[in-house]
Amino acid sequence: MEKKIDNKVISERNLFGSEHFAHQVLSATLNGIYIYDLGQGRNVYINEQYTTITGYTLNDLAVLNKNQFQALFHPDDKPHVVDHMGKIAGSGDEEAFEVEYRFKRRDGHWIWCFARESVFTRNRAGKVRQLVGSFLDITQRKVTEQRLAEREKRYKELVQYANSAIVRWRSDGTIIFFNEYAQHFFGYSLEEVLGKNVSILVPAHGANGADLTRLVQDIVDHPQRFVNNVNENIRRDGRRVWMTWTNNAIMDKNGKVAEILAIGSDITERREAEVALRKSEARFRQLADAMPQLIWTAEPDGQVDYFNRRYSEYHGIERLPDGVYQWKPVLHRDDMVTTLAAWKTALRAGEPYQCEHRVQLASGDYHWHLSRAVPMRENDGNIIKWYGTATDIDRFKRADERVLESERRLSAILEQLPVGVGLLDKAGQFVLNNSILKDLFPFGIMPSRDPARQGRFSAFAADGRRLAPE
Repeated sequence: MEKKIDNKVISERNLFGSEHFAHQVLSATLNGIYIYDLGQGRNVYINEQYTTITGYTLNDLAVLNKNQFQALFHPDDKPHVVDHMGKIAGSGDEEAFEVEYRFKRRDGHWIWCFARESVFTRNRAGKVRQLVGSFLDITQRKVTEQRLAEREKRYKELVQYANSAIVRWRSDGTIIFFNEYAQHFFGYSLEEVLGKNVSILVPAHGANGADLTRLVQDIVDHPQRFVNNVNENIRRDGRRVWMTWTNNAIMDKNGKVAEILAIGSDITERREAEVALRKSEARFRQLADAMPQLIWTAEPDGQVDYFNRRYSEYHGIERLPDGVYQWKPVLHRDDMVTTLAAWKTALRAGEPYQCEHRVQLASGDYHWHLSRAVPMRENDGNIIKWYGTATDIDRFKRADERVLESERRLSAILEQLPVGVGLLDKAGQFVLNNSILKDLFPFGIMPSRDPARQGRFSAFAADGRRLAPE
């Protein structure tokens, strides 16, 4: 009898110890623990953490009927929660099933839950009567996942629809990514290009004859040299294009190149424009060098950036390291101030420049030159270039001076004569005369209006009297 009592006490103590242990474990866990009764349609047991997460106590849940409890699940998640319950109802006792859903807290906010459930008890017929489950609040994780998904979506949209060709290829040249722009630009579908060698985008030889067969391997072997690279590429239709590429090497754990992420932009039009510009400049220089004048160009601020090859015939013109030409020393010191003033006025007003001045030749002699320049403007009116010439007019200038000197000598001789002497034009105006003649005919000489007396003139005094007959 005493033995039976002892065994009962021991059993009760074991049961109390077991329940106490379970209570301590369930209270200490971070998971919400619950027992869900299928018949009642609600939870019949919850631990403290369940209340902490959802805000509901067991008494709060006890007053809810089946429909009210199910209303705590988000409408969009109910279908897969019902499907989840059906799986458990048809499962064995050792199986566990996981599910994610949104659950409405007591304060009205929705939280994301990750639950793991299995069969807890069955009725006499063997059907599932209760489920035991644990869950975690994964709202923060879901928010993070959503942000990452949105970021990844934006990244994919950026990559796919960027106005650049984006190609990713392995170190052996195999293409593993080819965005939509690249497909449209090169003319290949995704199926046609994935798995192919990236060398299908590179011609064997460049337009200048350069060997491009090793370009792909060189990028892998020396990625630092090809971070930024300009090269020819070839489209599916055989058309050659010029591309500027940014090549980013992706290393493996051993520090070796595993992949290349290449981002390329089409610069064919720009390249062709540059070639056309160089040809145009070459033609201009060829023409300028053939001219018998000094040809020059200047930036909008007046800095001279080009002289044709005739500048070597002058003393004092020097090309500086920055490409700008020094030209002021070529001027005669007496013409320096007027020349610079005229040039500054033209620059300030944006009007054509013209100036006569003496410049020094390589021989050391000074020759008179006529310098002219006109501005070239863009459509908006802004000056982008000055084009100028300097023409040697020394021979004409000297000839003019000789004519003036001859006229001065002739006038001096006429002044020494005791009679009035003069040279008239057809209108009766003195072209050349001495002072005696001017005193005799102060009001000039009028040509005859009579055709029969053409070439004869009449002279008049101050009172209007005719001094000499026609």
